[in-house]
Amino acid sequence: MDVQMAHRVADYGEEAWNVLSQRRPFASYRWYRYGEAVLANDRPLYVLVKHHGEAIARATFWLTRDEPLPIPSTAARTLMEAAFRRWPLLLCRTPLASRSGLTLPEDRALREGALQAITEAAQDYSRQHGVSFLIFDYLEPSEISPPGFTPFEMPDVGTALHISWLNFEDFVQQLGKSARKDYHRHCNRAAELGIQIKTQAQIGNLDEAIALIQNVERRHQTPPNRRTRRALEHAHMVDATWLTAEIQGRMVGCGVLLGDGDTRALAFLGLDYNVQYVYFQMMYAAIGCAIESGVKVLWGGTGAYEFKQRLGFQPIHNQHIAFTATNRLVGRAVRYLTAS
Repeated sequence: MDVQMAHRVADYGEEAWNVLSQRRPFASYRWYRYGEAVLANDRPLYVLVKHHGEAIARATFWLTRDEPLPIPSTAARTLMEAAFRRWPLLLCRTPLASRSGLTLPEDRALREGALQAITEAAQDYSRQHGVSFLIFDYLEPSEISPPGFTPFEMPDVGTALHISWLNFEDFVQQLGKSARKDYHRHCNRAAELGIQIKTQAQIGNLDEAIALIQNVERRHQTPPNRRTRRALEHAHMVDATWLTAEIQGRMVGCGVLLGDGDTRALAFLGLDYNVQYVYFQMMYAAIGCAIESGVKVLWGGTGAYEFKQRLGFQPIHNQHIAFTATNRLVGRAVRYLTAS
């Protein structure tokens, strides 16, 4: 097997890149151009594996010193962030989407050989650049992980709605009796409060929107995403629909439907928690926009599982991680901090 590496998606060309992407969601050339623009402070590493001259596998890595860490302890998170600024992470993932960066062939022998080649190339690169941890995340249970890596499972799973309805009215009618009742009740209460949902192609009022997005981060005690502004500013590079909830011109909710191919994801959700029923209206609007766009799948993110299940969302079991510590000193320190 022959291994080639590059640091720009443009080095491969759009046609060659998309052939290997095989219409997987958030794997297209266009999406990676968006990812490179947003993750301007991270360095991409694209590893391509060829077998007898034919491209059979790919892995997309990101060398980052600024990864939001879901750690409750502020002190531990601060120390780990300082360590990663000195010894960066190398993450195998799709940019700005909760998906693995691995694209492997179906044949078992070729898969194992390609993964071995990818892992060796990534480990060599990690040693050359002082990487602390090499991580493959967002793996599904059926996906093979590199031998010798430590497995880990994140507690939360994503969700997805598979769309088969011609319009939003058909979607509402097929809901269970209780879910339909809730839908009408939510809409009536939202109307009484004067909540209006608006959809736009262009994203505006960034400062106001980011304040609402930070509300959600604080509510769920997640570290601030320092890439939010750039992600919204560059959303025009992909399929994007801007959703806002407003009361008399004041924004009380926001979110963006980001798309690649036949899939959309509701991202960067922002809420004013002093106003009830905004979240429900945003979810209904996202479903309606996805149906109208003719896409097949809507990703709904994590959380609110009971509500999403009643709407037909199903779990995406890609919360598995495989990692190895390239820098043993940092590895020991991280294990100590996370255990204490």
